[in-house]
Amino acid sequence: MAINYLNSIDLNKNELQNGVIQVLGTAPGSPVEGQIYYDSTDDVIKFYNGTAWVSAGGDLTAITTATSDQLTITDGTGPEPNIDIVTGAVTSSGVVLATGQQIYNFVTIGINARIQNITDPVDAQDVATKNYVDSIATGLLEYKGGYDASTNTPNLDTASNIEIAKGDTYTVTADGLFFTEQVRAGDVIIAEVAIAASAGGTLADFTIVQSNVDLATAAATSGAAIKGIASYDSADFSVSSGFVSLATKTYKTSIGGSASIAVTHNLASEDVIVQLFDNVTKETVYADVVRTNVNTVTIDFATAPAASSIRVLITKID
Repeated sequence: MAINYLNSIDLNKNELQNGVIQVLGTAPGSPVEGQIYYDSTDDVIKFYNGTAWVSAGGDLTAITTATSDQLTITDGTGPEPNIDIVTGAVTSSGVVLATGQQIYNFVTIGINARIQNITDPVDAQDVATKNYVDSIATGLLEYKGGYDASTNTPNLDTASNIEIAKGDTYTVTADGLFFTEQVRAGDVIIAEVAIAASAGGTLADFTIVQSNVDLATAAATSGAAIKGIASYDSADFSVSSGFVSLATKTYKTSIGGSASIAVTHNLASEDVIVQLFDNVTKETVYADVVRTNVNTVTIDFATAPAASSIRVLITKID
């Protein structure tokens, strides 16, 4: 039987050693403020705060809710209570908590399988939106296929043209006219602007990159001529490292000091005109001229002129 104390016990700051607090399975009745006991059901020390029995350790015993966007905390034996989630259906305007599986299903098979209402990216690792991708993709080259210039297929250059986006690119598969310009198989046509269907574009709306270049032709104006590959007659032109020069067709020198002088011109032709003039008076003079061979003429005088007093001009005629 326990000793029944009818007054307080003062231990004068001495230890109460090897003591055990009263163990009860349920709280004592008619408690007073400050009364304590060990709750063997919850395995915690409890005290009466004047209103209710609470755990002396401050552990949560339980927090429950039936609201689907809140948490439920269970297991009052603490100090590490279990946390349960009350979940609900995931909707576009809902505020409920969701599990990872629900979120995954919502994103992958939910509202049209789209993530909506996100902003355009700013930083390098941001997700790109469709609007952002469309804005930077506008005008990029997009290969659309072949273009038959002989039949205008697909229709690019008439008033009933197909819709054309800026950057649409076609490869010519058959020769023909594109608007007014001759194109050949292998040429590339690139749209420089967007053209609505049946809006009718112009040649200026496209860039044509030539692959098979035509032979160059002569014409009265630059616009009428065909720019292309050209070759040259070696009798009239010489080409060195891609640089074209007129072929040598003239020869000049000064002679004198003999009544008969052989002049070597190396023009490889007897069809030459030989002219003489006096180096002092600049007057034309005449002498006998013989075309000795294709590279040499012989000039004869009745009396030998002074050395280098006669200028000789030789021109080849084709």
